[in-house]
Amino acid sequence: SEKNISEVFAIGRKKAPCVLFFDEIDSIGKRRDSYTSDDVAPRVMSVMLEELDGFKSKKNVITIGATNAPDQLDPALMRPGRFDKIIYMSLPDADARKAIFKVHMKKLPRDEDIDYGRLAAITERFSGADIKNICTEASRLAAREAVASKVVVNVSMKHLTTTIKKLKPSVSLDQVDTYDKFRMDYERRSDAEEKKPDDKGVRWEDVAGLETVRQVLLEAIEIPLLHEDVMKEMDVKPSKGLLLFGPPGCGKTMIVKAAANELNANFLTISGAELMKSKSRSAAAFVKETFNRARESAPALVFIDEIEALAPNRSEYTGGILTELLQELDGVKELKNVMLIGATNKPSALDPAILRPGRFDKIIYIPPPDAPARSQIFTTNLSKFLKSLDLRRLSDATEGFSGADVASICQEVKMQLVRDKLKGKPTELLTGHVMKVVSSRRPSITKRDLREYDLFKEEYGERK
Repeated sequence: SEKNISEVFAIGRKKAPCVLFFDEIDSIGKRRDSYTSDDVAPRVMSVMLEELDGFKSKKNVITIGATNAPDQLDPALMRPGRFDKIIYMSLPDADARKAIFKVHMKKLPRDEDIDYGRLAAITERFSGADIKNICTEASRLAAREAVASKVVVNVSMKHLTTTIKKLKPSVSLDQVDTYDKFRMDYERRSDAEEKKPDDKGVRWEDVAGLETVRQVLLEAIEIPLLHEDVMKEMDVKPSKGLLLFGPPGCGKTMIVKAAANELNANFLTISGAELMKSKSRSAAAFVKETFNRARESAPALVFIDEIEALAPNRSEYTGGILTELLQELDGVKELKNVMLIGATNKPSALDPAILRPGRFDKIIYIPPPDAPARSQIFTTNLSKFLKSLDLRRLSDATEGFSGADVASICQEVKMQLVRDKLKGKPTELLTGHVMKVVSSRRPSITKRDLREYDLFKEEYGERK
């Protein structure tokens, strides 16, 4: 194997100008700590590294590698001087999927009314190869009908949609997540586009109320980024830690997602689910890795939802995760354009050490939505039916309800309209219909919960 690698590079030198392409390069470039001592692969890897280093003087020979398992590659293979550019070939977006369908349908007998836009919309996360397979299977479906009827049957929209329903994308959500993390860690390309807000993501206007939190996030990310000279002149250190506490369903997670999207910041999360998935690493190592990724990808928001699960009071629990988190928090204060945001609906369960300034400089209470905020939530969720609704009456009737409670009421009201339409009944929505659902619901926020938040505010206060 080592000899074969040397021969390939020797041929490349002789045939220059030349492109050497290594498909599935992870098979010979896997992390060396993943092999046993008697495995031949690490020796092959060493030969390849030597050959890549020896190619520096050959400007007319290019080495290209391709892999769908980038997380298995040895870091030594990816440093500049060996692979100078690392480019993420993402899944096709809607426009690309539409174009791919047109290319593969061009040579097939087909109906003229095929809606390529709809096909693109219902094939999210499908790769180019997946789309080719859809077209092939749809043509086979048409061919079977042609054999049975003994006439030519064009590939129709029905053939395509029927095939799509039976097939799943070859790339899993877990793989996409792995690729995004690898891209954030390693991608090097001179023509990389500037990160732009995602039109499908959460925007500021989607968040009802919470203007104070929005202002704190803007100051923490935008001002240090755009006005660093002014902050240095005034000797102001930016806030690096923000703790949001309050009842569940009141917008803590939503406003953080909106901030990450609107401020063009990278959004990294630490959750119990992720820690459970990281079987090959300790939970503390996963926390450290996430903070390192934030350092290298600023501006970034590191979001820890349900932070009390990772930082519980040490009088009741001891573990390496809390220790690692405290160490990283102390390191975060030296970073530029990185903010840690924790969210909890059980603030009294947190370890007191994590609450001091320098770790969480800002502590903000997220209360249940007030009347204007509830009215905005009704407006957002019932935007198609506003002409016949008394929003003031609805917001007054839902005092004490969380944002999630109000959104749930709206979903139930709209679901009733769906049931009525299927039964052939009128689908007009009136205030009385919504009030009927409201009267059957109770707020998910209890008085006991609110007392707990009041006690926490009395003990620690708010830092805005």
